[in-house]
Amino acid sequence: MKAILFDDLKLINPTRTIDELLRIIDETKPDLILRAASRIGGSPWTTETFNKVKANISAIKLQYPNILIIGNLFFQMFGRPEIDDITEERYTSEYVYNNMAFDPAKFGITSITKCEYQCADDTCECKGPGEAKIGNKWIPDITIPEVQTLFIHQAEMLINAGCDGVWIDGLMFNTREIIKYNASDENRQRCVDGALYVCNEIKRLTTLYGKIPLISTWYVENFTRYIIRSIYWYDNLYDFVTLPAPGKLEIQTLTAIKDYDNIINNVKTYYNDVPIIAYIDWGFEKTPMWYFSQWYPEYTNCCEASDTPINREKRNIFQRNVLTIFTEIFNNKGIIWAYPVHGGMICKNIDCTEESTGPCCVKSYGLYHLYDSQAPEFQTYDTIKKLINPCLRLTCSFIIEE
Repeated sequence: MKAILFDDLKLINPTRTIDELLRIIDETKPDLILRAASRIGGSPWTTETFNKVKANISAIKLQYPNILIIGNLFFQMFGRPEIDDITEERYTSEYVYNNMAFDPAKFGITSITKCEYQCADDTCECKGPGEAKIGNKWIPDITIPEVQTLFIHQAEMLINAGCDGVWIDGLMFNTREIIKYNASDENRQRCVDGALYVCNEIKRLTTLYGKIPLISTWYVENFTRYIIRSIYWYDNLYDFVTLPAPGKLEIQTLTAIKDYDNIINNVKTYYNDVPIIAYIDWGFEKTPMWYFSQWYPEYTNCCEASDTPINREKRNIFQRNVLTIFTEIFNNKGIIWAYPVHGGMICKNIDCTEESTGPCCVKSYGLYHLYDSQAPEFQTYDTIKKLINPCLRLTCSFIIEE
């Protein structure tokens, strides 16, 4: 299987035509497109957005009927306010907070209040640390039926738009959070059960759309024992799992650091030996995508002002080397790499002043803080084309550039 990451099919930032997208698919020939349509908490699709994504997927399927289009959901956050994508019922910020937001006390956690946990900005009277650091969002409680229904309906909208499945970011977010606060085993299991119940219900959407939606999320070893003993777990619930790889240090050192053999054995043992897909993860601050897109061995400052021809070439050579080396590593391990064709937040803070506390970044086309392999600042698309296609890979031959 060959995969690319293209986030997403709204074809914005930069604007692309459907013909340009089809050309990319023809040149890379993927079997699967990951994160092809995103539904983020607090950002419901308009009718125009839905129709555009559906039309673009239909155009892809017309020429490439066997390609798998995977949308993605974010279980870490709800908006202030939020909307049900199917019923169109609207929920105020107060309602979401009072009835859907995660409350540590419910899970036996007394060291932090609900308000302190939820608030990462100045909109709350308590102004706590805001564990998720996501500002104007609420962190949902996946064990609440109303929350589960909203996520199921978000998945249904993606599938209705033509997606073959959903990749879920933060499926076990609640579980990860309560582990940080030393919650009991019983409460950890409650969160895992709630998340897997949603996955089961998404699979049941086959009765509406005539196909069984594919389900995927991150592989996280710490959660395996809770997952396999859940009443909602069965061998084929996950159709593939993803790895955030290569990581920061792996990118900097051009070396495999993760214990990939152990990961492969665990997936084989506990997850029915489903495919493993790796891709460069992103988020806020200096994530692996930041290191991939911005860093190189002589890196000192990557504000736009430092994007000289010499620095750009050094950065581009380094990115091509990352792609080349980890193609070989993943090929040898039987891991599928979703090549970063388009998408991935480079950094949250794009202020390049000396007073800036966050990382600066060279942006795609000088405008967008999303990675784009065709952007003149990065120029990795030709390398990706060669590496993903075995017939072209001979011309690349895993030679590291100096």
